[in-house]
Amino acid sequence: MAEPATNNVLDFEIHILPQQGERYPVQIRLGDGGDFTGSFAVPDIAGGNPVQDGQRLFNTLFADSKLRTAWDNARGRESQYRVRLWIDAAAAELHTLPWELLHDGEVWLSANARTPFSRYLTSEVPWGGPVAEHPIRVLTVISNPTDVDKYGLSPIDVAQERLLLEQVFAGFSPEQAQLTFLESPVTLARLEQALHTGYHVLHFVGHGTFGQRSQQAALYLQDDAGNANIVTDEQLNTILKQQPARPHLVFLAACQSATRSTLDAFAGLGPKLIRAGIPTVVAMQAQISVRAAQQMTPTFYADLMVHGEVDRALNAARSNLLAAHPTDAAVPVLFMRLQNGRLWANTAEINAYLAQVVPDYEMRMYQRVLGTRTTRDQPYKFLYPFEIEDAD
Repeated sequence: MAEPATNNVLDFEIHILPQQGERYPVQIRLGDGGDFTGSFAVPDIAGGNPVQDGQRLFNTLFADSKLRTAWDNARGRESQYRVRLWIDAAAAELHTLPWELLHDGEVWLSANARTPFSRYLTSEVPWGGPVAEHPIRVLTVISNPTDVDKYGLSPIDVAQERLLLEQVFAGFSPEQAQLTFLESPVTLARLEQALHTGYHVLHFVGHGTFGQRSQQAALYLQDDAGNANIVTDEQLNTILKQQPARPHLVFLAACQSATRSTLDAFAGLGPKLIRAGIPTVVAMQAQISVRAAQQMTPTFYADLMVHGEVDRALNAARSNLLAAHPTDAAVPVLFMRLQNGRLWANTAEINAYLAQVVPDYEMRMYQRVLGTRTTRDQPYKFLYPFEIEDAD
């Protein structure tokens, strides 16, 4: 079980700027005020061996001695260091590199407990903040069109997907989390209606695609008859922008939901959701096996509900994938606009909140019914010592 969050976390921001000549300038900023500058040249990632590819990418990025000093500085500390990768929008060609493979020779950064990893994207929307209310409301959407075979896709095991999430959230009280499933057919109109009631998390399971020619991402939802209805990223963006309260987290367990275009840093569904004001998005940047997705999801939510840090939870889930599904471990990608990674309070903080708030609420109700003489120690008027005014 994951440990609650601590405040001893150092920010490690890597900002890659647009290309100058044959190299890309890099600025690294540490949370304690340290600034380091350097540059790197794009490596040739052969593919096939995730560890070797990750080490090659890491060694190229930190080949500059000044940048390596920044890394060694962070590694020498006892604290965690939150790695935030910020690729400038004008360097869009770098978004397709497998940054989630970064490996320093000892650990895989995006799968290590000490190095919570995420990608940062700029947006006109301010930084997100943690959920300020409880219970955490989770809307799960499992789209399984009846005619997916005609698109060359496999059916979704709806019962199995439901069971996975039900088992995870069964470990938390209704005051902590509430899990809701959108029943079939999963139409865009029904999704919009459900979101309007207010959910903190939108979890989607289904198929996705990315059109290289159109440069658009899309999800396979359903029409009223249950057949496939291909919903583009712009359509989904539109309904999310219209919500009075947008989800704080969107988890897209759909293949190719995070695919990036080298022409536009915001092409692809995950990044466009960030631009729409969703502070955290977990998406897939390539095809991922059903078994890998099913192994990752329970670990992610179980960790997240304990400490509330989304980047740390995805690192734990990715670590869980390495043994059984190493080729899929780099597929999940986290786009995050939370400065401290905190999506909501940890379990201990939630319990403390409930212990304080619920009795106060009950006391106010007692006072409304029984009178203002009620106190926490003596909630019922007639349990006080008898007084003359009680004779009425």
